[in-house]
Order: sequence, then C-alpha cells, then structure tokens
Amino acid sequence: MNTTDIIVEGQSESLIHTTSSLLRTVIIFVISFLVITSNLVNFIILRRTIEIPPNNRFCLMNLSCADLLLGCLSCAPCIVTSAIDRWIYGDIWCQIAAIVHGTSVTVSIWSLALISVDRYVAIVHPLRYHNLMTMRRCRIVVGCFWCFSSLTFIFPLTLSSNFVYYRYSFTEGMCGMYWGYPWFCIVTAIYIPVLSGSVLSITNYWIIRAVAQMNKRTSDTTKLATTSKTMSSFSLAAENGRRPNVDPSENRKINDDETNNEHDCDKVEEDKISNTGKEGTSCSKSYEERNKSCSCTVESGIQNGGNKSRDVKAVKVLAVTSVTYFIAWGPYVISVVITSFSPSIVLPIWFRFLVMWLANANSFMNVVIYSVMYSSFRKNAWNLTKTYFLCRCWTKEGRINPFVS
Repeated sequence: MNTTDIIVEGQSESLIHTTSSLLRTVIIFVISFLVITSNLVNFIILRRTIEIPPNNRFCLMNLSCADLLLGCLSCAPCIVTSAIDRWIYGDIWCQIAAIVHGTSVTVSIWSLALISVDRYVAIVHPLRYHNLMTMRRCRIVVGCFWCFSSLTFIFPLTLSSNFVYYRYSFTEGMCGMYWGYPWFCIVTAIYIPVLSGSVLSITNYWIIRAVAQMNKRTSDTTKLATTSKTMSSFSLAAENGRRPNVDPSENRKINDDETNNEHDCDKVEEDKISNTGKEGTSCSKSYEERNKSCSCTVESGIQNGGNKSRDVKAVKVLAVTSVTYFIAWGPYVISVVITSFSPSIVLPIWFRFLVMWLANANSFMNVVIYSVMYSSFRKNAWNLTKTYFLCRCWTKEGRINPFVS
C-alpha cells in the first residue's frame, strides 16, 4: 500500500467519523429539545386539566419534573460533548448528571406505580379511598421516592476513590448510569423495572377484573329491570282486559332511573359513613327494593372514589404510559444485563447509542399520550399555544398584548 492509498483511507475514515458524529449530535439535540419543551408544557397544562383525578395529576406533574430535570441536567449538556467528542464539564458535573439520570428514571417508573395503586384503591375499594389515598400521603410517598432513588445512585460514589464513579461514555454519548459493579446492576434491576413492573401488572389485573365485574353486574341489572317492567306492563294490561303498549323508550327511562338511584345510594353511603365511621350499606338485597332505592354493586362505590368514566380513562392512560415506558427502556436494560454478566459479548456501538437515547426519548412521549387520550389536555394545549405563541405580539412599549386581527 503506497502513501496515496493511506491518505485516501484516512480521509474516508475521517469523513465517516464526522458524519456519524454529526448525526449523533442531531439526534441528541432533537431528543433533548423535545424532552425539555414537552415537559415544560406538560407541567403547565396538567395543572389545568381537571379531567385527571387529583392524586394522579400530582403524580404526573412529579413525573414531568423528573423528566424535565433529566433533560436539563443529563441530556442537554451532551449536545456539545457529542459535537467535540469529549467531556468538558469535569468529573463533578459528570457525577451530578449521572445521579440525576438514574434518580429521574427511578422516580418516573415509581410514580406510575403509585398511580396504579391509587386507581386500584379507587375502583376496588372505593369506600376506603378518601381515607387511604390522601394528598398528604401521596406527597410523602413521592418524597420518599426522590430520597431513596438519590441515595441509591449516590452510594457507589462512597466505594470509589475520590468519590468518582460515573464516567462519560463515548459510545452512549452521555455521562449517565454506569454499571461498574454487577451487584449494583442486580439491585437496581430488581427494585426499578422488576418490582415496579410487578406492582403495575398486579394492580392493573385487579382493576381490569373489577371493571369487568362492574360492567357485567350493570348489564344483568338492566336486563332484570327491563324484564320486570315488561312483565308488570303485561300483568296490568291483563287485569284491565286490554293489550299492553310497550314503549321502546322504557329502556332509556329505566337506565335513567337506575343512574339516579345509584347517585341516591352514594349519598346514603356517604352520610352513613360520616355518621358512623363504618362501611355499612343501606341497600336492600331484594330485587324490588334494589330497583327502588339503589344497587349493591361495585359501580355505586366507584362514585365515592371518583367519577366512573374518569377512573377508567385514568387506568387506560396508565396502561399506555407504562407499556411505552417498558418498550423504551426494555432494550437498554437487556443490553446492560448482557454486558454486565457476559463481558465477552460486545454489542455494536450504534446499537448501544440507539438503545440509550431511545430510553431517554421516553421522557417526552408522555405529552403525546396525554394529548391523544385527554380531550381537555388537547384543549388546554391549544389554548396555551394560541395565548403564548400565536396570538401575542410585542408593542412599542415592550409589553405583551393579545394580537387582534
């Protein structure tokens, strides 16, 4: 090989490296920008979205704060380091960025687990919901999430010289979570994805089961009420010696009556609980009294724990958010486990980079999910966009006033 071939080969490798570095920098910039802006908007809109139950709204706002922190302190600094191929912020900032990265990820998934527990109590044990799932307890639990997660990722620093454990990864393009100790990988894998995933799976199973039983009982009650109404009409007509007239709208009237009776039952339940402090029921077990007063089924309790449709929608949003989280973080967790326990296995550089930033991209996916599934969230997002981006202009005095066409 002559000198000319060596120069051409070197130029080709340099061009490939420059192209890959540019593409990597663009990916990091886009994800960092989306994480920061989406969670800022998400936090503002969630405060105004009353369609989401209060405890859930608080947990989702906490999740947005965790993701925003990850975007600002862990992802955004990587834009410059990716462009110049070296970490310029020093070891101290690297430790802070990595601890924030691990803490934010842990708080995010456990916030989803807390939402699942909240919805489980609201639907399966509705009469005990307001006593068990108070906002004060919710805030205490979230505070414990932050403290315990921070201590988990701070602890490895105490085992390293000069308290420097985390390091910048050129492959992943960030100073993030590092798995120098296999036991650390095992512990975090157990209580972050495995334990939280188990909580989500178990609570969602019981929620789905309770909702299915509720729908079945509601359907059975409606059929029995319709049959009883029809038979009463035929019996009355037989006594009067005429043919009965069955109005097709009777079914709608019966459903309306049942809905009103359920609301009446809820009021009776709340009054009885407030007066006695016990979980008694005022519902009669006989069919006639049940139709006249209230229904001793799960749906009457759901009204005490929150609006029925709102609870069911919150569960759907939780399920979609949880599945999205595990899809985004699953490849990264699997790759970490493989490389930690089988060092001989070397994964491609591009694969390690993509799985890391796919996991980081999960931090802006929540706003997309809320926009699709909550109409009030979309409406508030559109109003916010019109107010602060489309319908505002600067006046000569420097004040911001609404633009009038």
